[in-house]
Amino acid sequence: MHSYVHVLFQKGIYILFFCCSILRGQEVNKVADPLPLVETNYLSSYNFSMMSGDEAFSKLNYRQAQDEYAKAISIASTAGDYNKMGLANYKMALSISVGDNSPEAIKYLIPNIKLTLITNQNYRIDSYSLLSEIYARSYKYQDAFDYQYDAYKLIKAEKDSLRLRACLLKLGSYQAALDKPLIAIPFFLEGLSLREYYMPTRWRMTFLLELGKIYSAMGSYEDAQATFDQGLDLINGQSGSQSYDLAILYLQRGKNAMLMNKGSEALSDLNTALRLIKSGDDPSLEILFIDVELALAELLLSQNKPLAAIKKLRAISQSLITDLTDKEMAVCQKLYRAYKELGRTDSALYFLEAYEEARKRSIKEEILKESKHEMTRDRISLEITEKEVLENQNKQLIQSQKEERRRRDDRENLIFKIASVLGFLVLIVVIYLLYMRYQIQTKSHEELSTRKLEMEVQNKKLRHSNEALEQFAYAASHDMLEPLRMIGNYTSLIEHKFKDKLETDAIEFLGYISDAVKRMRRLLTELLEYSRVSNSDLEFKKVSLNELISSILRTLSYPIKEKEAIILVDDLPEIVGNETQLFQVFQNFLSNALKFSKDKNPNIEIGSYTEGNGNVIYVKDNGIGIAKEHYDKIFNLFQRLHSRDTIPGTGIGLAINKRIMDNHQGEIWLESEEGEGTTFFVKFPFNLPVTS
Repeated sequence: MHSYVHVLFQKGIYILFFCCSILRGQEVNKVADPLPLVETNYLSSYNFSMMSGDEAFSKLNYRQAQDEYAKAISIASTAGDYNKMGLANYKMALSISVGDNSPEAIKYLIPNIKLTLITNQNYRIDSYSLLSEIYARSYKYQDAFDYQYDAYKLIKAEKDSLRLRACLLKLGSYQAALDKPLIAIPFFLEGLSLREYYMPTRWRMTFLLELGKIYSAMGSYEDAQATFDQGLDLINGQSGSQSYDLAILYLQRGKNAMLMNKGSEALSDLNTALRLIKSGDDPSLEILFIDVELALAELLLSQNKPLAAIKKLRAISQSLITDLTDKEMAVCQKLYRAYKELGRTDSALYFLEAYEEARKRSIKEEILKESKHEMTRDRISLEITEKEVLENQNKQLIQSQKEERRRRDDRENLIFKIASVLGFLVLIVVIYLLYMRYQIQTKSHEELSTRKLEMEVQNKKLRHSNEALEQFAYAASHDMLEPLRMIGNYTSLIEHKFKDKLETDAIEFLGYISDAVKRMRRLLTELLEYSRVSNSDLEFKKVSLNELISSILRTLSYPIKEKEAIILVDDLPEIVGNETQLFQVFQNFLSNALKFSKDKNPNIEIGSYTEGNGNVIYVKDNGIGIAKEHYDKIFNLFQRLHSRDTIPGTGIGLAINKRIMDNHQGEIWLESEEGEGTTFFVKFPFNLPVTS
């Protein structure tokens, strides 16, 4: 109840202040009115607004910064000081572009490059550069290049080498994005030709990296390799931590080596990049890690290792953040290729559809950005014309605003009083609604507690009932074994003792009895085993599946040799579970794989991969297979798909496996094609606790 009172107090105060602030004319989106100016205090008012805006910008309070810069623009425009207006326009656009409101930012930048009255070239250079960056964010690289090239000409005239290096890097990158490498290369070479004073190691390495990427894209792999080596030599000669720079150079060199069909060299470079990423603490290494993993997956695919590629790509897909559409497309494309090489058409088609969906989403975003950009151009041209008209009317508005402000103050005083009353009434309504909500939640909580208690009682009764049924099944199976044993013994005794005195038909009938007794004994033994598989008092510990499978293979060594089976076992993970029951699960799988083989030399494969919140282990064979109509009933008790004369068995083994996986909170399923073989899958969750 105390927390609700606190919430009521906070919301009530907020509502009062919000109503009052709106009705006093302090709208969030309203640009500040021009201030009445006196010639003597023009500069001080302008400087004060600019300093206030800079301080708000440094504190990341962009809305307040924009309000202060708007005041400065109005002051400079009224005074006719276009140079100061140009600086205020640039800072206004910079604060707006941080929030990715490109159309509004462009509106303030265009006057800086159109008005000839602005004589300060620095404002023009900064405006061209910021316009270029805004268009580049919208993937309008030609427009970005055009504006950046205008800045480049001004920078060359000013002989500003520090600005020139950044300008050259952008110009080359935009041409590379436009797929014009022959135009991009001269800009990078010009940057590398700058004096060492203006090109420290980090900048020179960046130019070499971009130049190497262009050489590689053009097919000049040897030139690209030499350029990347030059960058590595440059960084290795420097002191300090350079993890990111080294990692990205090794990544690009590894990709280039892949294109040169140098698999071992590519693997060495990519593993070096991965090691540098894992040892570094730079946050930007996270995205670079995904690029390296994708490159390693591509290398595995080129080496015809689709299973290993799938395992790596699934791990990458789990770590992807949602807005990396290009990474998502790359993962889906490579998974499609891997599953296609494995012959798993359904999985391949799934990832092909996922790739197409991501591609359509990317194209849709591009179309929306293109449409928005075209609308922005039309809007800007219209706003420039309106701005020129508004500047002429600005002085007249200042005089009229004085009178308007006086009338508005009188009106706002009245509105403020009305707002206070309305705010108080709204506060009362909110308090009432919150109180009613509290009453409803309290009642719902009580009902939920009652239902939970009833469910616990029902579950307890059901648990006792299941335990009683298990005990009955165990006792019944155990007690039936004794008279069955006596029938078998006396049948054997009669057959042995009176063999010479019995007729041929009698001996044959005794044989039928013996066979029936053996089948009944095997059925009761497996039924006993099924009843013992319980989830109560199970000891769960970490189990090495590699050791467990090795032990099972030793146990089944005789049928394996008899069938001349070929068994391939991948490197399996360590999981949490009951070792005895896990032994039983995989022994049943392997026994079935041997039993239902089409002929000698059956091929059996045991492997694993990670999926979602658990490890998936699979046992694949090339046996007789299972028809799809039997998938649902294959795990039921006493379900047999073949006659006892063809293939021996009781139909309990897979039912035992199903029950054991239920005990482990896991899943069991199969994939099969009749005549081609069967693959059984079991999934063990990661969060299964170890028994203390």
